[in-house]
Amino acid sequence: MSTAAPLAPPTAAPEAARAVFRTDPTPGFVEGGWWPRSTDLAAEAPALVRAVRESGRDVFRLMYCLHAWEKPPRSLVVDGRVVKLGGYNTVDPSVITLVDASGWERMDLLVIPPDADVAFAETALAEAGADEDHRAIAILTHTASTKGI
Repeated sequence: MSTAAPLAPPTAAPEAARAVFRTDPTPGFVEGGWWPRSTDLAAEAPALVRAVRESGRDVFRLMYCLHAWEKPPRSLVVDGRVVKLGGYNTVDPSVITLVDASGWERMDLLVIPPDADVAFAETALAEAGADEDHRAIAILTHTASTKGI
């Protein structure tokens, strides 16, 4: 008999994910950005996973900062497919990482705080989605300085 935690029931976000993805990703830099509506990863992740899959990428695992999100289940079912979730103390809170089933393809996305000002969030999303080499903290710092935050 297995003592593993049951899978969380399928969830559906009422709206599409506010996310952008670079067309020419470079390893070591963010490959896009995501502006979730809350810190409830169980509610927010399905829309993000759908958006990533619609962009032609696979998502098998999602890694996040333990301190940045409400504690989600260990896995979710999104459109009939299991997505494993893993929280770690060492993950940058401004980044969420999606990994494909092979474990070789990773996608780091800038996470814009849910309560961010609209102008700040839109600017940060635009920078994260631009085909330039940016790191998450550089985008947030630059955006904050240009918005006077």
